[in-house]
Amino acid sequence: MGKIGDLWVRLGLKSDEYKKGMADAKKQTTGFFGLFNRLFDRAMERYGDGVGRVVRRWRMTATLVAVMVVAIVAMLRILPDGFLPEEDQGYLMVSVTAPDNTALHQTEQIMAKVEQLVKQSLPIVESVGVVSGFNVVSSVPSTNCGVAFVKLTDFEKRKMSAMEAVAELNGVMQYAVEEAECRAFVPPSIPGLGVTSGVTFEVQDRAGKGVAYLTEQSEKLLAALNAEPRIASATTEFRSGVAQKHIDIDKEHAMMSGVSLSSIYSETATLIGGRMINNFNLFGRLYQSYLQASPEYRENAKSLDGYFLTNGRGESVPLASFVEVRDTTGVEYISQFNLYRSIGVNVALREGVSTGQVMADIERVADEVLPLDCSIAWSGVSYQEHNEKSKGVWVFLMAAVFVFFTLSSLYESWRLPLSIILSVPLAVFGALSAVGVAHLIAPQFINDIYMQISLAMLIGLAAKNSILVVEYADLLHRKEQKPLLEATVGAAKMRVRPILMTAFASILGMMPLVFASGIYSTARNIMGVSLIGGVLFATIFGIFLYPGLYYLIEQRDKKQN
Repeated sequence: MGKIGDLWVRLGLKSDEYKKGMADAKKQTTGFFGLFNRLFDRAMERYGDGVGRVVRRWRMTATLVAVMVVAIVAMLRILPDGFLPEEDQGYLMVSVTAPDNTALHQTEQIMAKVEQLVKQSLPIVESVGVVSGFNVVSSVPSTNCGVAFVKLTDFEKRKMSAMEAVAELNGVMQYAVEEAECRAFVPPSIPGLGVTSGVTFEVQDRAGKGVAYLTEQSEKLLAALNAEPRIASATTEFRSGVAQKHIDIDKEHAMMSGVSLSSIYSETATLIGGRMINNFNLFGRLYQSYLQASPEYRENAKSLDGYFLTNGRGESVPLASFVEVRDTTGVEYISQFNLYRSIGVNVALREGVSTGQVMADIERVADEVLPLDCSIAWSGVSYQEHNEKSKGVWVFLMAAVFVFFTLSSLYESWRLPLSIILSVPLAVFGALSAVGVAHLIAPQFINDIYMQISLAMLIGLAAKNSILVVEYADLLHRKEQKPLLEATVGAAKMRVRPILMTAFASILGMMPLVFASGIYSTARNIMGVSLIGGVLFATIFGIFLYPGLYYLIEQRDKKQN
């Protein structure tokens, strides 16, 4: 125990010597540190005078907080909103749609041309994979459709982003590929949320009036949407006038020949359309086997002359003897959405326009054009954006309430937590202002999910600075019995240095987010600008507002008591 006591004394002496050395260092009046100390002391004197003036005008502080809340609401209405930004994921997709009834081998030739065109037009392409006979937008097999997957080189090796490559490729394909309609696009930033990154919705027939009626109303809506200034194009993959062959069956003749109608339907469908038989394994892979007539036996209506059916007496009866083929038109496929017959619509945005603005325009136009028995329903990423549109505000409010209750339980009072939480609007206003200014420079800076995450983070960052002032001011006023004004100004002068140090250290750590580039960099840019704007604004003006809020709450508490 004696040795421990001796060590403690020595440490105490060394601590006193250290404190004396630090005091001498602070008193240094020559050199760089002397100049810094003189400038900082002058700044502290002016800062103390400024805080004193702000604290005495506590009504102005309350008015400022109220004005700031109103300004935040106004900025949230003005700032364009969205859900997920377009991200460079290192690849893009090209949807190819040839004229109706284009044969599969012709589509394959078009896809080969598109593949060569993509490689020649974009030097940043690493590889291209094509798939013929599939409509990637509507997710249905179609002989006149195809899709190309374009993999780009590493971001460090190219100077063009995926979004810029899409714009350039669309301009080239518009004139170079006359045989089909081609459209390049980047997929959604989160895989699984739809196919395209634009706005998608379904036009629903809620009264069951048929495909012709639904097609008519959809065409009216598309015409109105294409006239909107913020919409680049509104298209649909649905086709109601596709040329088809209709087989009329003479049922009486077939029954007199002893052939059952079920046999006619099933065998004709098998010979023309094909039927899956089973699966089989070969070389470690699973294959499917189909039964179908050879291509040369199903080219046209005369091919039916070679089809024979077996009647109930075991005799072969030619199918052509009781069927007739005629030309007609009809739909290629029929889709349903939420149990209603529907037609999918894809909307491309003009440059600098957010998805939230376009969705509002679509809802307005749909209310004006569509009758009551038809409606629209969001799909893909637009469905998620519509459902999560107002939840960001509630999440932010719940986070603020949670912080308030946590601080209330810590301090066992509502006074300090209230003065702390009232400083949060300052950071939110700064974040919205920074994003708004950045939006004027680059249109991808909008009120999306990443900015809303940043606002929730700013609750803790703003509360941390306020706690440094409020907690020490309350200690001077309650414990040391100093006057309220003296305690408030003294706490502000004592805590301003750690506030500035921690704030600028945080800003320095967030700078890489602002200047991030490469894959998935847009989300980091938005969060960086929002966080730095909020912290910077809350630091510059907060060092004056934090003492004023504490003084305001204490004054109100004394008057009530």
